[in-house]
Amino acid sequence: LLRQFTQISENSIKFLYLDFKGLKKEDIKNYDKFFNVTNSTFIDAPQQPFPINPLSFVDSVNEKNRIMGINKFVDIITNYSHIGTRQRQILKDATTEAFKNKKNGEIPNFRDIFEQYLIITEDKPDTLKEIIQNLSELDLFDNSNKFDSNFFNNNYYFSLSGDLPNSVRFTAVFLIINYIYNSFMNIENAPIENGYVGIRYVLLIDEAH
Repeated sequence: LLRQFTQISENSIKFLYLDFKGLKKEDIKNYDKFFNVTNSTFIDAPQQPFPINPLSFVDSVNEKNRIMGINKFVDIITNYSHIGTRQRQILKDATTEAFKNKKNGEIPNFRDIFEQYLIITEDKPDTLKEIIQNLSELDLFDNSNKFDSNFFNNNYYFSLSGDLPNSVRFTAVFLIINYIYNSFMNIENAPIENGYVGIRYVLLIDEAH
């Protein structure tokens, strides 16, 4: 289906394939033809980072928008990692401080947040530390401070290793979905031609349940 979208649209419809359990090395070769025909990039996490900073949806300029964005980011981490109220507040404080330390509209990354987390908690172990530390050390995402405007001009197959902790995989997937959602909410609706709304982008999640 993705191959047909690509061919019929002459590569104007882009897609992201999220493989929640990941491809095994011996299976990757079986996908070579698909990767070539669709001109898609295979990303094997955690061996390669996903080419976005999931925090780039947060408005780093407008204070009220920044607060709302940070709250949404904290909600995503909280909902899929089952951390408590105290840990939630620590994450919010660490993320807020990470944004404050950036200048000229730059966006922090998980390393920046983890550094602030260690300062606030004095390096005490808990569930939140494990999640933020894994996201920081494994480099699942691009650590640059720039918004990647070219992301939606490419096709990606993102393979998340089944060896990653479930909390990390869930968190990563929902951060990506949130990134895509916010990006498309900030652009105009797709045009209607002959009574039909054109497909703009395809997000496919294997093992979506």
